Amino acid sequence: MRTSLALAFLLLLTPITGAAATATVVHTLQTTEGFGPGAAPILYKGNLYGTTESGVQGSGNIYRLYPKMDGTYAFVNLHEFNGASDGRNPFGAIATDPSGNLYGITGTGGKYGGGTAWELVRPGNLADQWTFQVIWNFSPNAINGLVYYGGSLYGAGNNFLFQLSPVGGGWHYETIVQSFGVPPNTLPLFTAPGNAYLASGTTVYQLTLDTQTGGWNVTNLGAVCSAGTACPQNATGALLRSPVGSFYELSTTGGTYSGGTIFKVTQDSSGTWNTDVLRSFNPAAENYKPEYSMLQIKGKYYGILYSNQGEVFQAYPSATSKQWTVNDLLDVSNASFGYLYSALSSDGAGNLYGA
Repeated sequence: MRTSLALAFLLLLTPITGAAATATVVHTLQTTEGFGPGAAPILYKGNLYGTTESGVQGSGNIYRLYPKMDGTYAFVNLHEFNGASDGRNPFGAIATDPSGNLYGITGTGGKYGGGTAWELVRPGNLADQWTFQVIWNFSPNAINGLVYYGGSLYGAGNNFLFQLSPVGGGWHYETIVQSFGVPPNTLPLFTAPGNAYLASGTTVYQLTLDTQTGGWNVTNLGAVCSAGTACPQNATGALLRSPVGSFYELSTTGGTYSGGTIFKVTQDSSGTWNTDVLRSFNPAAENYKPEYSMLQIKGKYYGILYSNQGEVFQAYPSATSKQWTVNDLLDVSNASFGYLYSALSSDGAGNLYGA
């Protein structure tokens, strides 16, 4: 077993010259703190929050990192999972509500063995004890984590999208929003009150809130790519929506070289949705297999390639080619950061955080 693991690093992004970004380790996880980051560290009011899949006792934990005067971050273990009633191995996206409470999922454990949805209630003074509670027991398990919207939590199972609505006493009730023939690999993107989008396999769906019933109406907008060997396959992460209504997304496989893609889905004047592959990753020449979601910062896109030990990339339209330009900001195989375990998160200054 490893004695330590680089838990979080900070990327200071450079201009689009192709130069590597500056990467700084802000904390190295010790054996007394846990193993294996399970979620992207998210920034909330100057603190980083995340999970490890194994924790100290083997079942995972939830942590807080706060900045010290020397630029490093101090570790606080907010909750250690017991592997039974409260779940085991937390992973996936962490959600926050307007009060700064944290929400997430575990992969196994809980009442039915399919994992749990949990809430960690933020105290008025961060130095005080946070309150942990299980808000739902899954059967089957959830995937990809949770997203918060309008007082409810949303997530995905192996073939369905669910909503967890509060019913009092810290407990929530699960409603199946929609079932799918293939796993919905993306969490819903809420673009306006009562309106959201997600991708499942190679299909994009629109969710519209029914104000009378409180449920969601689901519209199939069409296939991401209907035919052809260069089609994106296995969309991942969450959709990004541009101001003009186009969607940007990653796929873990497919494309010209079967190494995954960056693609765009746009609706034309007839109402048909069309797909443009903006970048096909070539396993023979570069890192490949995009994972998780992209981030959009000042007209450029950032994400993770999961092949080898991992790469943080920057992508943007090329002036000379239909294929987008991709810069390697941090090739982890050439640095002492271990392996990339998580998605990226960002702050308002354009810095990226990962684990």
